[in-house]
Amino acid sequence: MKNIPYVTIIGRTNVGKSTLFNKLIRKNKAIIDDRPGVTRDRLYGHAKWQNIQFGLIDTAGLALEEDDDFAEELYRNVEIGIEEGDLILFLVDGKEGLASYDYEIADRLRKTEKDIILVKNKCEKREEIENYYDLYELGFEDIITVSAKHDIGLYELLDLIVEKLKGKTHEEKETKEDDSINLAITGRPNVGKSTLLNTYLGEYRSVVSDKWGTTRDIIDEKFTRNKQQYTIVDTAGIRRKSNIKNKLERYMVMRSLKAIDRSDVIIHLVEGLEGFTNQDDKILGYADERGVGIILAVNKWDAVDKDENTYTDFVRDIRKKAPFLDYASIHFISAKHKRNLFKLIDEAKEIFEINNKMVKDSILNSFLQDITSKYVHPLRKNKRVKVKHIKQVGVNPPTFVLFSNYPDLVNFAYKKYIKNNIRREFGFWGANIMLIFRRS
Repeated sequence: MKNIPYVTIIGRTNVGKSTLFNKLIRKNKAIIDDRPGVTRDRLYGHAKWQNIQFGLIDTAGLALEEDDDFAEELYRNVEIGIEEGDLILFLVDGKEGLASYDYEIADRLRKTEKDIILVKNKCEKREEIENYYDLYELGFEDIITVSAKHDIGLYELLDLIVEKLKGKTHEEKETKEDDSINLAITGRPNVGKSTLLNTYLGEYRSVVSDKWGTTRDIIDEKFTRNKQQYTIVDTAGIRRKSNIKNKLERYMVMRSLKAIDRSDVIIHLVEGLEGFTNQDDKILGYADERGVGIILAVNKWDAVDKDENTYTDFVRDIRKKAPFLDYASIHFISAKHKRNLFKLIDEAKEIFEINNKMVKDSILNSFLQDITSKYVHPLRKNKRVKVKHIKQVGVNPPTFVLFSNYPDLVNFAYKKYIKNNIRREFGFWGANIMLIFRRS
């Protein structure tokens, strides 16, 4: 289990935060999302440079609410960035120069003990790149000039980022000290996460662990059921009442994404009265991309007015809004009344075990030959696309490398066909299956 450091991007509007975020993610994204028609607002991603992996948080993704005051919203995002980041990138506009908001943000940032890199963006001309000495008045030692739009200075910025992050990485051994399964309980605020957590920890022996404790009050707690040990990650993030004004929902979403990074399986709670929301899609989309096991639990089901169609309609709504989760089971629970709670834990163990399975190359390639002969990839750009070999290279999530004569031309439908057949043939369920295509 890796506990990676986090970098937050802070700045006033229109300084290029999202452009920089997307460029850094794109330069380091190893597996591209192959789902067509899926656009999800990203506020969180991963980058890797010089063998240092880090989370990247874009505060521009923390969108304004309709009734929010602009200045108040800006300062909220600054506070989130300070609280969540090990390192802060403070962006300013290299063309417009410093504005009053820049000075106010700088005042707040100087009061923190976090490392800060002042980034002058939109620097395309030589004089813009070389002229940055006026920025020292903001009071920061590390200053760099870039143009995120035109890829100028990004490698130098990445070098400086990893230099600052050295010593902040937290990586445990490849093999766990015990056979504990790492669980995260995710969901929107007030959906019942604390109630579910307390039920699990109250029912079974609880051991509190504060390993690699940081200023972000990360606490893991353990319990045992049927001789299997489970670790619920970041229980402080579930219980805490944020010191940021109004306990921002987007802040809690961010916290959930960080807990997913450290989990084998997540139990995601959906509000029975409100149904499946955009925030649920954001959290679950991220979990799907990361390949963790996913269990959906519709909470407060006892409070829902029901008829003979309610259950079916609810399931149909989730499947329609999140078709990428066709492998995830849906349960209906009441955390308050302790209904159907412990089957979630037992299912988490099943998901972890099945997705930890390796399949022999000979069996995989015989299987591939069979399914590709039944359904031949259609011509694309007048080329006959063939998928020739397959090899499993990872577990949790099950990860396969497939070798093709034209790997870039394999279409989404064919990838889905292969993935569904792998799941059906070898019994993988409860988590995404990762396919990586390479040239044969």
